Amino acid sequence: MGFLINKLIYILILAGIFLALSKLYPSVRIKGFGAAMTIALIYSVLNFFLGGILGILFKTFTVFIFFIAWFFTSLVVNGVLLAITDKIIDQFEMKDIKAVAVTSLVITGSGIVLSQIFK
Repeated sequence: MGFLINKLIYILILAGIFLALSKLYPSVRIKGFGAAMTIALIYSVLNFFLGGILGILFKTFTVFIFFIAWFFTSLVVNGVLLAITDKIIDQFEMKDIKAVAVTSLVITGSGIVLSQIFK
């Protein structure tokens, strides 16, 4: 019984939030409390059935985007460090940007593998 009461309270509060938003933002229009209750109920049912699935899909996608961003950031940082190293050490020379890019790619990839091996 507590579960149903909690859900009813949740839906009432959600309906109030929808109504408040409709008062604050002219772009959100709701025709009264009954409509707000219907919106809150439908939203809650959709969230129950689809929220978890959509959450998993979007979280998986954002993890992929995060990994790509992290990899390219590491690539750039390694490239800058290689260029600085080139300027500091006479016995080391990177003749062009392609050499820096390829070396940075190999160093970044190796770093990922080595960090997994030497955890």
